[in-house]
Amino acid sequence: MLELIKLTHTNIYNIYYEDTDFSGFVYHANYLKFFERSRSDLMGISALKELFDAGYHFVVSKAVLDFKAPARFGEQIIVDTHAEFTRSPRVHIKHILKNSSQITLVIGEITLAMLDKHNKPARIPDNFLIYLKHKNNS
Repeated sequence: MLELIKLTHTNIYNIYYEDTDFSGFVYHANYLKFFERSRSDLMGISALKELFDAGYHFVVSKAVLDFKAPARFGEQIIVDTHAEFTRSPRVHIKHILKNSSQITLVIGEITLAMLDKHNKPARIPDNFLIYLKHKNNS
């Protein structure tokens, strides 16, 4: 039986004009794209592809965004991602998006659900959890 596995990861992104709305602020839905990229990097793109090839995939079952201040065109942002994995189909992830001055701009709390090839909830496969545990220790 595998215990709780906690992972953290940090990504840095540039804010391009295409990320913003007419005000020069990042368009609200684009924060979800930054969070998705950060989750993929946290878990490992090749590991996620292997999961998919084995008939498993994650879907977002809940997303809560708390906007504190806008990210702006030309800035760099930092996304700290914290995730907790067990065998449960649910994974809770917290994203904290800051600017280069370390001011928190957006907090995202995302719940993922693991589905099998029939799109039914499934426990996270042990081999993926072992990979995450090893990744956490390296």
